[in-house]
Amino acid sequence: MQDAEGDREAPAKPPDMPYDRNPSPGELVRRVRERHHVTQKELAQRAHTAQSAISRIECDRISPTVDTLSGLLRALGEELSLETRPGRPVVLRARVLDSEGTQQTPATDTARSA
Repeated sequence: MQDAEGDREAPAKPPDMPYDRNPSPGELVRRVRERHHVTQKELAQRAHTAQSAISRIECDRISPTVDTLSGLLRALGEELSLETRPGRPVVLRARVLDSEGTQQTPATDTARSA
């Protein structure tokens, strides 16, 4: 689509599905954060970063590194797991940690890598 000056506009982002089996890394962070009833500000404090950085990640304006994504999930009591299969995109999974910091049960949220 072009505007009046002939510049191309970015395509509209499709509406979120009620449950997207392959959300973006930002959507994964948002879902896990909301599941734990934590605000962006609280997550930022736990992860020693700015609330605006959390917002940019959740809105997919920036793509976090694997280390950053892992750190954010750990700050929420979950662990990042990478799953690879030949010919398929890398799948990111968030898994709940037990009180000793070890994997307990897989969470239902997954995300594909960018």
